[in-house]
Amino acid sequence: MENGREETAIIVPLTDARLKKVARAILNETAMRILEELMEKPMSGSELAEALGIPLTTVTHGLNLLLDAELVRVEHSRYSRKGREMKYYAPVKAALIMMPEKTTGERTLAVLRRLLLPVWVMGLSLAAGLIVRDIAAAPHELSPSSIAYYSFMAGAVFALIIYLLSEEIGTKLRKRRTNPRGNQAPDATE
Repeated sequence: MENGREETAIIVPLTDARLKKVARAILNETAMRILEELMEKPMSGSELAEALGIPLTTVTHGLNLLLDAELVRVEHSRYSRKGREMKYYAPVKAALIMMPEKTTGERTLAVLRRLLLPVWVMGLSLAAGLIVRDIAAAPHELSPSSIAYYSFMAGAVFALIIYLLSEEIGTKLRKRRTNPRGNQAPDATE
């Protein structure tokens, strides 16, 4: 977090020591289970141990891996009835991007721009699928597998439509850049 604001993207050079810490955390099954739980809501170590059905010492180890890799943070603390400080953990909500160290800021932005459209399309598709799922889950005679199928298909169709529209707009913009005055080439039929 910088200047009280949470970062939206963290760019880590491939030579950065943090990369090893991230890999260590990602490869730890308990750490990943903890991260999944924390995606739902901030939790204390003892709440995580109870929710996951594992010893507190195992949770503490997983949390330490995640904290060391800066994948989770202490969101807030409070004191228990016994006067002990209880820390509540939450995931760091930032995209972690690994880039070669010699990558310039301009090249990094170009890569991110290329990735933005597919991520945006997937996000909107997921939203469309969830909306259809909620509508289909209303009191109807649909099985859960039918609801899942319709949700997936709605998201896929929505993604395809958005992708095709964005490609069309991109093509028009590229044509406009190559012919900035809007001069049309003579039509072959004239």
